Amino acid sequence: SYRTVQVIDSNAVLPTISAPFGISGAVYNPTAQTLTVCANNPMTYKVKATTTLPGAQIVLESNAPATTPGAVVSYYGQSSDSAVYTFSWTPHKSDGGQHYVYVDAVDTACGPNRFPIHQSKGLTIVVYAAKIHATKTRLCQGESVTLQSWSTAAFRQWSVLSGDPTLPCGNCASITLTPSVTTTYVLEEELGACSGLRDTVTIEVIPSFSLHARDTSFAGGIP
Repeated sequence: SYRTVQVIDSNAVLPTISAPFGISGAVYNPTAQTLTVCANNPMTYKVKATTTLPGAQIVLESNAPATTPGAVVSYYGQSSDSAVYTFSWTPHKSDGGQHYVYVDAVDTACGPNRFPIHQSKGLTIVVYAAKIHATKTRLCQGESVTLQSWSTAAFRQWSVLSGDPTLPCGNCASITLTPSVTTTYVLEEELGACSGLRDTVTIEVIPSFSLHARDTSFAGGIP
């Protein structure tokens, strides 16, 4: 069996990671440690890691590529006593929700006991997006479907782009429908400072049909 042992250097000087700065396209809440961004809106921010330890060689790493697909991350000043991390991302509506991103600063020059010195700091990126959840997208004639908004939007409006115009509620978080034909529904929302958020879903209705069979006789047998 194996055991993982964490050795803490009590004499080590930990790197200091700054609060995000150079923020563009997002709103920072220092209390909640969040950055809020609207879907389809490009955003960027930076953090800086520094240390007073002589001969320090700070190397920055981040989980951003895994938690925010498509984000571009760059580093400046790696293996020095002052390194900068830059994060750029344009989230799409499919990215709606929360994404935890951290930066890990490792002093690879080590402390007096020659162990690597780590310091981490993270924040949550909140992406506002209109997203429809449908219990199903293909119905037989007479079946029902429930459409639901995932958000707590202050403003919400359902509409019909094409098909059956019946809507039981225009601004409910959840609506149950029994469309008579294939119908495309639209959800528009406002979340915080994000307006014009939009999502669509098409519910296919399979027409009912009947099968008629008849006997056919042929003189002289089957031709």
